[in-house]
Amino acid sequence: MKRKIIILLLSLWLGGQFTRAILVRFPNLTGIAGDTITIPLYVDDDLTGLNVKAFQFDIGYSSSTMKFLGVNTASTISSAMSNLAVKNYTDHFTIVGAGSQALAGSGILLNVKMVLISYGSYMSFRNNTSINFFNEGTPALTFTNGYISITAKPTINVYPSNSILNIGDVLQFSSNGGTAPYTWSVSDNAIASIASNGNLTVLASGVVKVISTDVHGYVGQSGNIDCRSLNATIPDTTSYQNKYIDIPLYFKNLDATSILSGKFAFSFNESVLSFDTLITTNTILDGHSGIVFSKQSGKAVVTFAFPTAVTGSGILFKLRFKVADTNGGASYINIDEATINESIYPKTKYGYFSIKTLPTLYISPGSAEMFAGENKQFSVSGGTAPYTWEVENTTLASTTSNGFLTAISGGNTHLLVKDVNGAKGSCTLSIFDTWISVRDSNTAVNQQTITIPLNLGTLPSGKGIFSLSGKVTSSFSKIDSIQVNTLGTLTQNWQLANKNGKNQTNFALSGTTAITNGGKILNIKIYFNSSVLVGDAFYLNCTDLLLNEGSPNVKVNSGYISIKNVPTTVKEIQNNMISIYPVPAKENLIVNLIPDFSSSVISVLDLSGKTIFSSTLNNYKEKQFIFPVQSLSRGFYLLKLQNAKQSIVLKFSKN
Repeated sequence: MKRKIIILLLSLWLGGQFTRAILVRFPNLTGIAGDTITIPLYVDDDLTGLNVKAFQFDIGYSSSTMKFLGVNTASTISSAMSNLAVKNYTDHFTIVGAGSQALAGSGILLNVKMVLISYGSYMSFRNNTSINFFNEGTPALTFTNGYISITAKPTINVYPSNSILNIGDVLQFSSNGGTAPYTWSVSDNAIASIASNGNLTVLASGVVKVISTDVHGYVGQSGNIDCRSLNATIPDTTSYQNKYIDIPLYFKNLDATSILSGKFAFSFNESVLSFDTLITTNTILDGHSGIVFSKQSGKAVVTFAFPTAVTGSGILFKLRFKVADTNGGASYINIDEATINESIYPKTKYGYFSIKTLPTLYISPGSAEMFAGENKQFSVSGGTAPYTWEVENTTLASTTSNGFLTAISGGNTHLLVKDVNGAKGSCTLSIFDTWISVRDSNTAVNQQTITIPLNLGTLPSGKGIFSLSGKVTSSFSKIDSIQVNTLGTLTQNWQLANKNGKNQTNFALSGTTAITNGGKILNIKIYFNSSVLVGDAFYLNCTDLLLNEGSPNVKVNSGYISIKNVPTTVKEIQNNMISIYPVPAKENLIVNLIPDFSSSVISVLDLSGKTIFSSTLNNYKEKQFIFPVQSLSRGFYLLKLQNAKQSIVLKFSKN
């Protein structure tokens, strides 16, 4: 009984072995389009003892993504099968194998060789067990299809793609798109060499391509690398406006090419540069005939041909341009054509030209008022020496080469200066032949009127006065009327026409005998109303004043009138008994004194009120005091007399 039980169990175990399904499968693989790959067909279960002596498989695939090459069994568990039949169809292939020796073990049953085309595809067992089996169907099989993932073949990019180089130039190349490291080579080792890091060196003239190979053997190459033996370059330059500039064409002859002819064409912005002529002095072409140039708007062409060859490097020739008269602008100077010996093309580089902005010139002083015969030194800053000085109207003033100006005659003009590069500056000159001044005055608060003289300065020789016109105005609201008269003045015998008003009087005078000396030329009488208070003050202005319809040119000074609490007698003393002369003064100013000011301080002030110098009078017995003024600069000043009770201020000029 025991023996029967053991036999039954063994039979059941062996029956289980024969009925268990065997797994056959294709693995999932990846590949690159264009690659040839081997795809193994695996048997994952042990075939030992199963008496497998034959098999048949029908394998499907996409012919648009893969191409079938064949099947082999070398080094597989079916390598001993002598009879192997393979047939390929449009989108599948069949494999039939048979042998006298049973298969044993597990692993690769056979290998399928395919060429990958694009995208991805399954290696699939068609119709499963109906046409895919061992022997005649025993043992049973189960199947796993394999997916072949196909990626695009990498594009190996080489940078730069194209370039123009000269003999001796070195250029770094780089690559991407594949798998580093890359191996470098060139299409012609006689023209260029390339290092392991992609650094290319030009050896001779010609055209090469740079080749990059990644670690998987994928190859990329550059476009044409044009290696040349000649080089033509225009440098970047700058210049100031309205000048001529010679711009060289630098030329390198790197392998001593014999030059018999050449043609160069250039283009540029005509609003910035205009081509003038060709310069060959001290250049490679110096002394050679057969050189022709032509010019058009924005273009220049140079051609040459020689019976004897020319060699050498340096400046081939120079292009002379006229720079536009504008303070700013730029232009490329392009080499549109460059040919040597009709078939050799130099490597070229354009130039960039820009107009330098001229600086602003500053004249000091920035403007000036002067009298005829007066001198003044001007200076300039902001430019480049040497400077050129000139006066716009030379009948009114003259200047030396260093800006020392002499006023000649009355009128308005400009002093002009220019630096060596053409930068300009100017200042306004107002030149006067003489002056007319409204005298500063005081009046008592109880005075209803005040008469103020209009004084005329000295006149230039030959410039007498035959007519006078203008107006006197004031904005002081407490004036009832302003009037003029000629009593006791230089115009006493002239015809007077005037129109008086509350705060303005217009006047015009003319005479048959010319006034040739300075002095009081007109009286201005002001009528106040009763609202005048101590401390009131106002300016009295003389405007639109013309002498002889404009010549001699006159400078007019307004007067400052103040209301004070002073006795009438003092006012009469101020206006009528204290005087100064000559006006303008040259060396000495004579002051006519009265006893009230025999003890006083007499001072000279500038127009800002700053005391220049002063002198003290103690019981001065003379009626006149002589004040030396020769040390004063030409211009207007104030004379102030101050006693214990009051002060008087008079205006005068120094010639």
